[in-house]
Amino acid sequence: MMPSSSATIPPPRIKELLAPDAELRQALLPIWLAAQDDPDAYPILKTGFVKGRLDVIYRHTDLARRVRRLQPPDVNTNAASSYLSWTMFASTIPFISAAVLTVGETIFKATSRSRFADVHTQLQRVTDAIFLILSQYSQPMDAYTLDVLEGIWRLACSHPSALQEHAPGSLAVAEHVGYPHPLVNHHRSLAWSIWKLQMNGVHRLQQSNTCPVMDLPMELLSEVFMHLKGVYPRYERSRNHDHWNISCHLAVREVCRRWRDTVDRLPKLWAPMVLDFGLRMTERALLLSKSESLDVHISNSTRWSAAHLLVFEHLPRIRTIDISSQAWDVYEQLPALLRAFSAPRLSSFTLFPFLDLEGQRRIVLPPDIFQATPPEDLRAVNLADCTIILPSPLLTPTLVVLRLSGCHVWADLDSLLDSLLLLPALQVFTWRVGLDNMSNTDPATHLPDTMYQTPTREPVTLSHMQQLELECPTSCAAALMARLVIPPSCRVDLADDYTLTGVLNQDRDVRADLLASLETALDGHLHRIFALVPNTGYETILIEQHPETEPGRGAFYIQGRVNDDTHPRCSIALLVAGQRGGSIDEETVAFLLRGILSWPAINTATFFETNHELFASAALWTAVLDYLPRICYVCINNNGQSDASGAITGLSQALRAAPHAMRAFSHIHLKYMSFPSSQQERLAEIAKDRFAAGHPVLTLYVDDCEDFDPDTLQDVLRAHGGDAIFIGKSPVCCRPRVTLNRDE
Repeated sequence: MMPSSSATIPPPRIKELLAPDAELRQALLPIWLAAQDDPDAYPILKTGFVKGRLDVIYRHTDLARRVRRLQPPDVNTNAASSYLSWTMFASTIPFISAAVLTVGETIFKATSRSRFADVHTQLQRVTDAIFLILSQYSQPMDAYTLDVLEGIWRLACSHPSALQEHAPGSLAVAEHVGYPHPLVNHHRSLAWSIWKLQMNGVHRLQQSNTCPVMDLPMELLSEVFMHLKGVYPRYERSRNHDHWNISCHLAVREVCRRWRDTVDRLPKLWAPMVLDFGLRMTERALLLSKSESLDVHISNSTRWSAAHLLVFEHLPRIRTIDISSQAWDVYEQLPALLRAFSAPRLSSFTLFPFLDLEGQRRIVLPPDIFQATPPEDLRAVNLADCTIILPSPLLTPTLVVLRLSGCHVWADLDSLLDSLLLLPALQVFTWRVGLDNMSNTDPATHLPDTMYQTPTREPVTLSHMQQLELECPTSCAAALMARLVIPPSCRVDLADDYTLTGVLNQDRDVRADLLASLETALDGHLHRIFALVPNTGYETILIEQHPETEPGRGAFYIQGRVNDDTHPRCSIALLVAGQRGGSIDEETVAFLLRGILSWPAINTATFFETNHELFASAALWTAVLDYLPRICYVCINNNGQSDASGAITGLSQALRAAPHAMRAFSHIHLKYMSFPSSQQERLAEIAKDRFAAGHPVLTLYVDDCEDFDPDTLQDVLRAHGGDAIFIGKSPVCCRPRVTLNRDE
């Protein structure tokens, strides 16, 4: 994965184009066209310049003259032709012969009364050749310029139209960033060569016998080497992007002994190379990185090797451990490696096994990892599908982020609260123990029944909490929230795939208790969020198909938010676990929506958005009409997973049944859905009836919908709705800011 050589490194992306530099374009164009006539001309001429072949320069006088014009002035070089050699001496013989022949031919043409222009051209050629030869002796052609032009010449031979296409506005240039399109590699190379020509001479030395960079103190040279990385956007991000960056100092190390010694004295350059570059490089990087902190990342593409064992012997130096692998041998050896040493520098610990752990195989983190010594600066712990035996050094008072998914840690809520009491700095807490998250674990580690019992501990204050995510039975979440004191600025996300089973009678029996638990868990916190400004609440309510379930199962996700995010968001996800295979019936969804939308912090919303297929039913829209009376903007769209095209029919039916509902309703936005003529006519007729009853004119926005023509739609709306509905230009932001006040 390490770059094999500097030649394989792609050129950086350059914005410099020829459009603003007409002079350079004019100078390059004849050279570019010459490549079409004789592809071998420049390689031969370059050899003539380098070796001092005067006869070669003479044979390609016109091309040589144009090439020399591109050399920066006052650049002294150390080319081979700057001193006499046998090659140069030998080349004078064919040059003199050719020159004498040309002069004789010119005299003959002059005496034979040939056209003066022909005679002048021949004499000019001889004069130019002599001038070029004298210039080559006094100031040899710069090798760097010759190399740059060689790259341009090759591009001219292989891609003749590239120069003409290389301009802003062409298909070869990505307009949004101004760089050559990543798929057009020859334009990328051309831009790089043009940039080198434009900058040629800017950083060049006036005296060839000096090299100031070699006189720089090691401290300054070290700072230069620390900025070698090819940073975005000069180099686009790719699969091996990080590896190129990490190893870029290796090429510099080969320049000279002094630079090698300087690079070897920079531990920060070597610390990132302790893994993924082979065992020998691991040994060298561990040695040269000295006491620098290490970051260990093991992914699915990483093969467990002796290098990993060697790195974990330096556990006291490790700052980050991030393991996301499907290899069981990694996790078999990991606990023993973590026991061997303490980890005083560890700041982040991530472990995502991605394994099928059915049965008895399960990653266990015992209490004696890190020699039972909590890391002094551990701030983030992210674990999945693990068993943590308490007391654990991972639960340290310095912890800021704790994310647990499918993990078995606590036997009851009291033990959970005891652990949270030890984490006063906690800002993010995620606890996901839903059925689907626990489905690939040993059944004995599923959420125990004691988790449903009311805790006996005193409330725990988490004054720094910013985000709380709970995926567990709603009754469990309600009991836990009753014992947590969190600031009003905390975002809360609840998810439950336990309570609803997909069995009709069972779900109808538990839905009242489920709604009561949701209200217990969230209503108090929502009241505190908006307590500073009375009679306010969320401006936007979003009801979506749950992204982790298949369409048709009734699972839904509700989120409340304020448009400018001055208040924390809140969300509820209710679904049936995948292993149960059932779906939530429409009546249960409507019952739960009526309860949730009636909460004081929710029913102030003015914007409603959905992509849920169940809204094809008028019953769900009736809940929205009844409990969100201030809605003025409705947005219906498809998310690619389910088809919400029927939602416009459900809304039309609900509005016809309740003509005086949602008196402020004035905008409807349809996106990525089917909108046939039957729905167009029905919506226009309802808008006409509402307008006659004193409601506002309805503005319709249509984006990327199927089964409609804009011109035909305008005619349909005019015929069936009159002046009550019209098509508006799609807004940049489809959530209008509306002052919320229940007293209005």
